[in-house]
Amino acid sequence: MTKSKFDTLSIHAGYDPKDHRFASSVPIYQTAAFGLENTETADKIVTGKLAGRYDYSRDGNPTVRVFEDRIAALDGGVDAVAVGSGMAAISYTILNVAENGGRIIAPRNIYGSSLDEFRTFFPKFGIDFDFVDDINDFKTVKDLIGEDTKAIYVESVANPSTEIADLEKLAEIAHAACIPLIVDNTFPTPYLLRPFEHGADITVYSSTKGINGHGNVISGLVVDHGTFDWNNPKFPQFSELEFTLGDEDSHKQ
Repeated sequence: MTKSKFDTLSIHAGYDPKDHRFASSVPIYQTAAFGLENTETADKIVTGKLAGRYDYSRDGNPTVRVFEDRIAALDGGVDAVAVGSGMAAISYTILNVAENGGRIIAPRNIYGSSLDEFRTFFPKFGIDFDFVDDINDFKTVKDLIGEDTKAIYVESVANPSTEIADLEKLAEIAHAACIPLIVDNTFPTPYLLRPFEHGADITVYSSTKGINGHGNVISGLVVDHGTFDWNNPKFPQFSELEFTLGDEDSHKQ
């Protein structure tokens, strides 16, 4: 599928009919849990050592996986995670990138709910924001970057003012400071703009809007370009040993 054009990817990416009894449409798996066969298989599934198998729909579901893979393909990313709403996608991203606290640069002319949680919610978790009136005021953006700056966050096309961010220049500034550029690409969708082609590192979507297009689903997505080097001192959370249920032996002192 890597050489397929956008329209083909939008219909077929992320889905192999032979993995689903050759159903021509993606089946909807309406189940909370999945059978684990035996303890040996169960151990491999819950520790992530058996690809393509699932244990619980909160962790992963075949229907959702197709959605994630398809959007990642359309966006030019390496992988994606689907969540319950666009605001959930933004929250997941910010909480992961700035897990240990820090500051994020963002414009004021963004979606109202995003601005609200940036001002009132995240500071309660040690994550503060440096706001700018014009995200394309590159000198101001550069001057705001400090030791505790964890990312630059923008909307590719601002909601609702429709102002356009210069992603290439902002990516250049972010990467010079060894921080990622996070782009909310909800308005254009990958059909009109692929931020990764302009230097972005992470894109987030309210797939409630253009990606869905029918006004009947609330969902969100986080897509990773796969090129940012998270192995630097600003982001120790991505390289530290993490406890995984079922993998207790590797965590014994």
